[in-house]
This record gives sequence, structure tokens and C-alpha cells, in this order.
Amino acid sequence: MDDIYRHIDQHLDENLQVLMDLVRQPSVSAQSMGFDKAPQLVKAALEKVGLKAEIVPVPNGGKPTVFAQTQAKGGGSGRPTLLFYTHYDVQPPEPLDLWESPPFEPVRRGDRIYGRGVSDDKGNVAARLAAIRAFQEVRGGLPCNLKFFVEGEEEIGSPNLPALIAKSGDRF
Repeated sequence: MDDIYRHIDQHLDENLQVLMDLVRQPSVSAQSMGFDKAPQLVKAALEKVGLKAEIVPVPNGGKPTVFAQTQAKGGGSGRPTLLFYTHYDVQPPEPLDLWESPPFEPVRRGDRIYGRGVSDDKGNVAARLAAIRAFQEVRGGLPCNLKFFVEGEEEIGSPNLPALIAKSGDRF
């Protein structure tokens, strides 16, 4: 795995840029803020590392889910499939006066990055994408099939998730 870690480190600025772009885009489900652009940004980030992605409408007028998948190196037949469940929505940033910098303008202070969603959950999305990119570029593909289920309503309790799973769960 040293080759994978080395690739991630060598491309740290590019990998962090993915995180910065995700954080800059508001996606506050409790306030219906930013969903005109956020799903497309997540889809584009997944596609950039070679996944086939789509924006999946959610029943009851819910915030869109982004679904993506790819096959293991050499084809996916007989290979295990790993499903990442994650989310791209964030909590409201209020009270704004407690922020040292604007919540949707990520900043580096020392060895940390501050911004709404950096750790929950946009940072996790960016880290997984960095690992996928490393496997693709260093080893020519992934060792398993991969699926991403990136929800837009986790921070409000996933009210429409049961209806989405009932309608399309077999795909995921």
C-alpha cells in the first residue's frame, strides 16, 4: 500500500482542491440551500476519478442522491462489491458570528482546514476519491467493484430514504 499512500501524498494539493471545491458549495438540507449545484458538483467529482455517476431523483421532492459505480480492474465478474454510503449535505452554519472565517470559504490554518462539511462528510468523500484516483493511476484499476451512494438528506434524518430504497434499492 505504500505506493498508494505515496501517490496520495504526491498529489496532496490536487486532492485537497476536491475538498475545497465541495466545501465552497453550500448544501444545507435543513434550509434547502445549494441543491441547484451541489449534486452536479458531487457527480462531477465522482466522474473525474473514473466512476459512472448519475443524479437520482428522490421521492417526495427530496434532495437528490448521487449514485456512482465502477468495476474492478479486469472486469467485475466474481469480484466483491464495496458500497460507500455517505452524504453531501451539511448542517446550517449558524450562528455565523462564531466562525473565524466564512463557513463556505475553506481556509487552511496550520495543518487544519476549516469550513462547513470538512469533516462531516465532504472530507470523507474527498479522501475516498483520492484513494480511488491513486488505485486507478498507480495500479491501473481497483481490486473490487465499487458503488457510491451519496445522499443529500442525511443531516435532516434521511426522511425520504425509505421511499427511495423501496423504489430503487436493488440498484444500490
